[in-house]
Amino acid sequence: MTRTRMASRNSSRNTRAKKLSARSAALENQKKALYVSGRKMAEEMSKNGTTYLQGLKSNIFALRQQELSFEDASKDLDALEAASDESIQAVLQIYPPIIEDLFQRRADSIEAASAMIQGNQARRKQGLDEFLRNAHAQVEQSRNNERVGTLATSSQGSLS
Repeated sequence: MTRTRMASRNSSRNTRAKKLSARSAALENQKKALYVSGRKMAEEMSKNGTTYLQGLKSNIFALRQQELSFEDASKDLDALEAASDESIQAVLQIYPPIIEDLFQRRADSIEAASAMIQGNQARRKQGLDEFLRNAHAQVEQSRNNERVGTLATSSQGSLS
């Protein structure tokens, strides 16, 4: 090989090496930029997460301040229950005959209604039979009216 060819090969190798070196440097710079960007994003996310968690803590603390304890609520309810019990007892003492008589009157009313139903079975049967006859007659009349209407409609259609 001649010297010029060798020199030209060396120079083309040098330019290739320079190009590869430039590409490598560019890729390295991009990699560094990605790492820096990633670190900044991670740091920002960490700060945002910490801020969010602190906000949650303050919200939880505020909610806990608003909580009612079971003991406080049950004390109020116990007082209301005692007052209503006293009121009910007072009413029961004032009107005991009405309340005691209530159950007996209710039982008597139920017995009277049952006796009336038992005593009027024949009339009930007769009324039911009459109702069924009337209902059957009304159904037949309705069917006849429907047939007449259908015939009138079909005859009008054939006349047109």
